[in-house]
Amino acid sequence: MIVGDGDIAKVLKESGIDTDGIIYFASGVSNSKCQGQNGEFNREISRLLKHDPKYHIVYFSSLALHYNDSTPYAKHKRRMESIINRVFKTYTIFRIGNITWGNNPNTIINHFKNQMANLQDLEIQEGNRYLLTQEELLAACKKIDINNRKTIILSGRMVKISDIVEEIIQGKL
Repeated sequence: MIVGDGDIAKVLKESGIDTDGIIYFASGVSNSKCQGQNGEFNREISRLLKHDPKYHIVYFSSLALHYNDSTPYAKHKRRMESIINRVFKTYTIFRIGNITWGNNPNTIINHFKNQMANLQDLEIQEGNRYLLTQEELLAACKKIDINNRKTIILSGRMVKISDIVEEIIQGKL
């Protein structure tokens, strides 16, 4: 069962990966700037807890837990992982980088694409981001072992923020 209708859920549905006994929970908070003030965090917890814990759950968490874990978003993701660990018999948690596809305006790529007319004039901060492709995500999902409890780092490739902008300008992203 694939839960959700965002960019990750759409890719999973289109891939035909849906398998009996596995819940792909792709219905969570995806905006790292989210503060949870509108109940988004509680809604995600409620949605998760509606599912039978005898099934293997696949949860898409965030690499933010490794480099910025003091934000409300990162604390929420850590809480979700903790709930999954307590409630579900088996699970796979993917801590993922920034996806390179879809329409979510909160991804770094779509944020820059939405600023396309002004990209040359933007002041780009120094730093790196991890970019994850659909192919990398699906390849990892195909290797899930439903008999285990695992947290997997699925980072993709590390790219300088300025190089992300350059790839967008060149039409590579």
